[in-house]
Amino acid sequence: MIALAFARRRVRGLATTGTDQLRLWDVERRRTLGRIRSGDVANPDCVAFSPVGRLVATGSGGDDGAVQLREVNALR
Repeated sequence: MIALAFARRRVRGLATTGTDQLRLWDVERRRTLGRIRSGDVANPDCVAFSPVGRLVATGSGGDDGAVQLREVNALR
């Protein structure tokens, strides 16, 4: 695992292993809620939830410095 983020208001986690897959977790139940390809960000190495927890940002520290925003519901 390269990056992990937690939503404040919901018991959710988001993880990336540096591949093109992201995993959304239900932390309390210890189960995966969904997986999604990282899309425009190749091999993301950072993830973050918005303060309300509705959006997720993924980014890459690579040459392109790409950042992508997605709605959490799109990850299911």
